[in-house]
Amino acid sequence: FQKVQLVSALPTGEPTTAGAGEPVVSRVGRVIAFTSGDQDLVSSVFPTCTDDCPTQIFRLDRDTDADGVYDEVGETVLEIVSAEPITEAAPIPVAGRADSSQPTLSADGQLLAFVSKAPNLQLIEAPGGGEALDGDILVASAGIASLRRITVLTDGVRPTIGAHSRPDLSDTGRITVFD
Repeated sequence: FQKVQLVSALPTGEPTTAGAGEPVVSRVGRVIAFTSGDQDLVSSVFPTCTDDCPTQIFRLDRDTDADGVYDEVGETVLEIVSAEPITEAAPIPVAGRADSSQPTLSADGQLLAFVSKAPNLQLIEAPGGGEALDGDILVASAGIASLRRITVLTDGVRPTIGAHSRPDLSDTGRITVFD
């Protein structure tokens, strides 16, 4: 523990100007996730906004070469998770058009669940409802450029009403619980 490491940093190394919150850390500390409305943290297409931009979910991998040494120069990656999948036609992520919040990680940090109100993150838009912080529960897997909706009907396809919050993942990520 030699120093405090700034996680929500701009590419220049400066602190985010919009702030960050809701941090979560994987069991061994390799992966950190947090929310921020700062549109300068990563390269992405963000919704047009002035002061109150939608919060997005960010994931920092502190050991991309998996050698067990954290925060080596050039071996950390900050990425946006609450974004449409990257494709050849759209090589830059497109951020969610509404707030995403309440991130949670599996023990190894490879799975990240969160709440989102962003209608562009899934093919079928869920009807709204519930409290102000409620929404769909989505799960992202590290290295896979897609999001999976957890809150679906028994047919496994159609979304339930977007009235869910406070997700949590088991250590392995095989079980997701939420309100």
